[in-house]
Amino acid sequence: MNQTKPQFNVPPERQIKPQKSDKKFLVITAISLFAIISLSLLYFFTSKFVGQAFYPGDIGTAGFVNPGKIQENQPFTLTLKANIGTRGTKTLALSFALVIPPQLALADYQSLLGWTPDNGAVLTNFNLVDNKLLLFEYATLNPDLAKTGEFAIANLTFKGAPAGKYFLNFDSFEIIDFNTHQPMSLNVYNATLTIASAPSQPKCVDRDRDRYGDNCLAGPDCDDNNPQIHPGASELCDGLDNDCDNLIDEDFDLQTDSNNCGSCGHVCDLNTVCQEGICTFPPFPSPCIDQDNDSYGDNCPAGPDCNDQDPNINVCPAGQVCQNSLCVPTLETFAGVKINLSEIAPLGNLFSTKITALEDFPRLELTAYTLLKDRAGKVLVLKQEKVPGLTAGQEYLISVNYPFPQKVATKEVYVQDKLPHQGWTIHGSLTKNY
Repeated sequence: MNQTKPQFNVPPERQIKPQKSDKKFLVITAISLFAIISLSLLYFFTSKFVGQAFYPGDIGTAGFVNPGKIQENQPFTLTLKANIGTRGTKTLALSFALVIPPQLALADYQSLLGWTPDNGAVLTNFNLVDNKLLLFEYATLNPDLAKTGEFAIANLTFKGAPAGKYFLNFDSFEIIDFNTHQPMSLNVYNATLTIASAPSQPKCVDRDRDRYGDNCLAGPDCDDNNPQIHPGASELCDGLDNDCDNLIDEDFDLQTDSNNCGSCGHVCDLNTVCQEGICTFPPFPSPCIDQDNDSYGDNCPAGPDCNDQDPNINVCPAGQVCQNSLCVPTLETFAGVKINLSEIAPLGNLFSTKITALEDFPRLELTAYTLLKDRAGKVLVLKQEKVPGLTAGQEYLISVNYPFPQKVATKEVYVQDKLPHQGWTIHGSLTKNY
């Protein structure tokens, strides 16, 4: 094998310049430089190049560490190492010439010796020549940084390459001993890189050519026979799940959409609107009924009137509620509460309330008022019934029946012992919103 001659030429700017007074250092430096320069004039045959393998780590060997599996077209890094043992051996200088296969492209290369002009290095050349020969020439006069034992020399980072086998062969490789200034005997391993093919990807199956399907990059398709149906598609009112979210026509309200009233595509006439899925004529606004001229009443902008026969009674003040055309105190202002009212869940058209006596009043007859109201506060039904005298702990059930329970928004219950004009006492109250 023809070996490339290492050139240990020290540039003037990288030479260590000792003080004139330090004659001993000057002598050592001169001798060392002379040895390096003398060796650079020789062809070195002390290194033996061994087969195509990776660095084994044994003493007296050098080569690239096995990088493991390399996949095609993916960058990878190789680390060059050597082991010179620890029995008085140190590195004064190290050089190599590596042939780079034309199919491989270097992205970066770095020395790992840690030798710089600032810490005693007299040679730091690391260059790629014509993209095919990598030359490395380093030397130091600092014994503290001279390498011994096993050490890393350089990292080489390659760009991705096609699958196949590639051979990394050294044209030369030499390590100069720091103590003897002689080249060391080494087994240098050339390397064979095997770059594996990337695993094959399953073929995309897209029957309707909307980019979605089995093994497709865009993702799976919930209907691969309709290009209008795939994840992210616009939802149409057509009885289908267009955007593959397991919902059908979720963007359309068939109860109120005049273009899809009751079913997709059913369009209401110009003068009708969609209500509860049926095209109907819109109701005419009801006139304001204000019998006492206080601006309050049924369908009036100001709001409902508690007593439309008395202009002094319209909206009840805070702490009071409207009952039987009068503003009466709420539960918080009641005094002398003697009973407890508890809600019973509605059963069909039946709305019930349980009265439980908290003390004895066997001779006192009470009256219970149950009001059912809609969401606007309008009274749908008012029922009055007598409650017999009770003893402590005794229960009594009052109920009211209303044929349109879906319209009921609130239930109010009041239990009292006299009429309002007689100076009533309210013993219990309950308000339940539905």
